[in-house]
Amino acid sequence: MRRTLTSLVLAAVTALGLVTAATPATAEHDPGFDPAAFANPPKDSLPAIYWYWNNTITADTTDRQMAEMRAKGVYEAVIFPLGGDEMKPVFLSEDWFTLVGHVLREAQRTGMKMWLFNDNNFPSGRGANYVVNGGTLGDRTIPARPDLRLKGLLRSTRIVTGPSTLKLAETSGLSVDTGKLVVDPATAPGAAPLTPGAAWTDYTVSGKVTLNTGGVQLAVRSDGTHGYLVDVDPKGAASVYKVDGPNRTRLTTGVNTPGFTPSHVQTVSVTVAGNTITPKINNTVQPAATDTSFPAGAAAVSAEGTQRSLWDDLTVTAPGGAKLWSSTFDDATALADFPQNRVNLAGVTAAAARPVGTTAAVELTGDTWQVPAGRWQVDVYAQVLLRDDSSGYVRGYLDLLDPNATDAFLSIAPEEYARRFPWAMGTVVPGFWDDEPFLASAQPHPFKRLPSSPGLADAVRTAGGTPGIAYTAAADGLDAVADRAAGSYWRAVNNLFATSYYQREADWMGKHGLKLITNPLLDEQSPQQRMNSTGDLAKDNQWAQVPGSDMITTDYTAGEQTTLGRNAASAAHQSGAPRTLMETFGNAGWQVAPDYMHATVGALATRGVNLTFLHAMYTDETSVTFAPPFGPRSTFWEDMPDVDAWIGRVMELGRGTNLARTALVQPQRAAEQTRRADSGHQLDKDFSATAYALERGQVDFDLLSDSSLSGDPVARFQAVPRAGSLQVGQAGYRLAVLPRTPVLDLATAHTLAAFVATGGHVVAVGPLPTREAAGRDADLVREAREPLRGRGCVVGPPRSRCGRARHRRRRHRGSGAERRVRRGPAAASRRRRAGAAHRAGRGHRVPAQQRERRRGDHHRDVPGRRHARDLEPAHRHGEGRDGVLERARHDRRPGHAPAVRDPRRGVPARRPRHRAPD
Repeated sequence: MRRTLTSLVLAAVTALGLVTAATPATAEHDPGFDPAAFANPPKDSLPAIYWYWNNTITADTTDRQMAEMRAKGVYEAVIFPLGGDEMKPVFLSEDWFTLVGHVLREAQRTGMKMWLFNDNNFPSGRGANYVVNGGTLGDRTIPARPDLRLKGLLRSTRIVTGPSTLKLAETSGLSVDTGKLVVDPATAPGAAPLTPGAAWTDYTVSGKVTLNTGGVQLAVRSDGTHGYLVDVDPKGAASVYKVDGPNRTRLTTGVNTPGFTPSHVQTVSVTVAGNTITPKINNTVQPAATDTSFPAGAAAVSAEGTQRSLWDDLTVTAPGGAKLWSSTFDDATALADFPQNRVNLAGVTAAAARPVGTTAAVELTGDTWQVPAGRWQVDVYAQVLLRDDSSGYVRGYLDLLDPNATDAFLSIAPEEYARRFPWAMGTVVPGFWDDEPFLASAQPHPFKRLPSSPGLADAVRTAGGTPGIAYTAAADGLDAVADRAAGSYWRAVNNLFATSYYQREADWMGKHGLKLITNPLLDEQSPQQRMNSTGDLAKDNQWAQVPGSDMITTDYTAGEQTTLGRNAASAAHQSGAPRTLMETFGNAGWQVAPDYMHATVGALATRGVNLTFLHAMYTDETSVTFAPPFGPRSTFWEDMPDVDAWIGRVMELGRGTNLARTALVQPQRAAEQTRRADSGHQLDKDFSATAYALERGQVDFDLLSDSSLSGDPVARFQAVPRAGSLQVGQAGYRLAVLPRTPVLDLATAHTLAAFVATGGHVVAVGPLPTREAAGRDADLVREAREPLRGRGCVVGPPRSRCGRARHRRRRHRGSGAERRVRRGPAAASRRRRAGAAHRAGRGHRVPAQQRERRRGDHHRDVPGRRHARDLEPAHRHGEGRDGVLERARHDRRPGHAPAVRDPRRGVPARRPRHRAPD
């Protein structure tokens, strides 16, 4: 499939006359290339270094290491506080600023530049804990703003029967999310007993559960306020308590369970028999409690404090093994067996209802709802502050969807640096580094909650949805293919993140004469998969003065294809930013050596990177957190002058004019609408497959979000078709490639059609999309064919269809709509001229290509003739004349695409007569 797609895309590009083969230079060198600079790279082309300040840092240490940098050819670094509580001087203390001031003066004296980090460690977004906790910073008193913490959606579900009147705030305090029962004390602390079990006596309740650092609870013989509570702590120790209303008595103290990890699924069971209560965690039987206070009562789930548990299943069995109750929580119907009005939820922001077992959700407003006849699932939503201060990475993390939180964040480290060192801002200090800020639902972090923020409901409405239905769709999915309601939720979240954080931060930098380096979280992933962690990458990066990325751990494997770097490079090309940054080799291991550096830096440079930061130098090399260190402890440190000079030359080569004239459309709207439905991320796989096919065909390209094609007001640069070029900011494209996608915005189709009408070209991979982002499916089906009139191609089995296509056999002619000849104005003009010549008696000259075909000469290999199989060098990927491209040309078996046949005539595709555009 990988090679077939390459062949199909290349055949289409060839047919459109857009293959950009290497051409002889017309001068000694490109006017943008300076041989002297290549031979002796300037300082700002040489690599920079990620400079971790850890443990105790002194002026002597920094002076020595700065001299080491210069000796190895490094003249830029970012000062990055890594040491946490052990670091001396303390971050943002007076001693800290004294040391930073010394380093900046030394950099000024020696011709170096020092970037500054915008927080006290990665990820950016805490404001060094000053925002949440308050404190004294220099001569300023920072007020505590715990209300600016990260926020998530709080959901509670109730099953009701109509007709009746329902107060929306009265709810169960429980919910079901992706097949798990959610027990959250933020919704309702305490026990929620199973109502069918009020008379149960002896039984075992067990289930598989994922918990957080607060632990998990189960109760037996409970009515919600009385019974026996089993409390499991984060080490797997299960203690038993007698609960009698507000009074609680400890009966036993649990023991730690070997191998217990809260973030992993654990099995928790409690057996109550006679007067004995025996907990068991995984295979570890805990101390049993004995008490006679409560002879009967239900099993109950429970949570309090910071506990939040997700139950995969729950089963209650009688002593003989018979099931008294059981659920795997595939849907919310099991919640009917819990108290339905256990809590009066405060601060309800949205609500939605649907008949049980359906996806036909309706928006609810007001405080009450007149329930129609039938059984209904009612979901109500509020907002909860997310707090997990157990780790420095997430301690005091802020709601970056809220512009007030961003302003508070910028007022800490960036503003204090700017106040103290105004003389260095924009000169010695080029700007600030931003590192991996995240959303509440981010995959690597513990919260994993659907994000919320004070402005979210309005943002959902702006995106075309209604809050209650949008929240429900994002949680449960209301469409098995493409969910417009869920799409409005994710578009709202993405827009808030881009504008409230990234744009606001970049604007602050611009006002201070500084540059913002972005390094978004998980940007190596594709649009659908990364969205819950980092939002819409195109909208994030579009504001950066220096769009960036990172190659850490296993993000890149030498010799394998990747899109790493292309997102940032595309943003730079479209905004006109001269640099695209890559943080390289972080946590890549001690085995990193110059050969691997050459392979990696070269591969990333071909994808647009022209500023390399080496990760990392440590002020204390006895504490290397993320190997390899770039310092004396490294085995290759003495070789770094040559390595750095080589990197400088490669970066210098990349500091020219962007020559990519192909844009690969990023189907962001589809990613937003299919994130839930497409659990296998097929959209991402198809997107990557198309990108890799272009790479294998040696076609340089940028990524272009469909937000720029659809008139999305949050997209900074709108695509403007003009004289055969699709102009996007400072970039211009002659060809747009649309990967396989089930969803397309009608406005995007309009823009592509306008692009074709001005002389541009469009290639669509796979079947054309049939779902329109706002539900106008019929309009899309009609409009999506327009780009194929004259200058378009559809690429994929069973064949490629391109503009001016004419299939000789009727069985290849397709539907009536497809049989309409897709010809542009030039083709119509040629037909008119041919007709006029015939009427004038001069006859019609048969083109040489057609005469060749009639004689059968088109099957001969004429020296100098280029076939599509020759578009890839024979030494690459083992696909020479006898490789897969040649085989595909002769393979006519049913179900196989004639991958490299000229879609116009069914003959081997030839090199264009005229030189392809640059």
